[in-house]
Amino acid sequence: MVSNQSSKFARMKFRTQSSLDFGIYLNWPLPYTFSQPDITSTHLVGRSGDILVDNHSRQNVTLTVNFFIKKPDRYSSWFALKNDIADWIMDNDYNFLSFDTQENYVWSAIAITPPTLTETNELTGTGTITFNCKPFLYRNDGIDFQPLPPTGVVYNTENMEAIPDWHITGDGEFTLTVNGLEYVMEVDGEMFIDGENCQAYKSPVEDRNGQVQFANNDTPILEMDKNIITFSGNLNSIEYRPNWRRLA
Repeated sequence: MVSNQSSKFARMKFRTQSSLDFGIYLNWPLPYTFSQPDITSTHLVGRSGDILVDNHSRQNVTLTVNFFIKKPDRYSSWFALKNDIADWIMDNDYNFLSFDTQENYVWSAIAITPPTLTETNELTGTGTITFNCKPFLYRNDGIDFQPLPPTGVVYNTENMEAIPDWHITGDGEFTLTVNGLEYVMEVDGEMFIDGENCQAYKSPVEDRNGQVQFANNDTPILEMDKNIITFSGNLNSIEYRPNWRRLA
């Protein structure tokens, strides 16, 4: 947390850059936001108590942060600073968003509206950024690719299952087995598996969905507690991004 005279501010990191790079100090404390279950409620005339249907999903979270801004010395105008802030914040996909007041976890977020910025004087101003976030908090130690442990045993210590991503290099048929379920792939040099979206590809423009056979037509899941992972075939390397998560 950053102190500024009698006020307290927080900072955030988004798309690898810090809010401090742009002279942005978030108002503290940050608002607490929780995900909402996607439940359909239907009232029937003559019946007390609505009928509830659980759609087995969670709604995205809207996270709004207000900030104080001090124009960095390298900017000669507010116009240039506003443009750089917009380039930093606006994108067409989810990116990791972290706050220094929320240790060990990050959001997967996208700014769906441009940030607002109002000049107070020549050097300072205020503004707002609104993020649309997935309904999970992702643990810091699970958002990067990493080698599988030599034992093949992975423990999920969170309170819900994780959907990992995979990166495999090699040539020929390869079988990945997770908790007894087999996932067969024909690898031609390199393959990525996007777990959440159930997609296989070699590069963003090289689809490999026709070269995989997934158990239950779905990608592997890491259940709570102990998971056993084995693999066989002609491969050079395998790594995974576990995506450990909890409900927001």
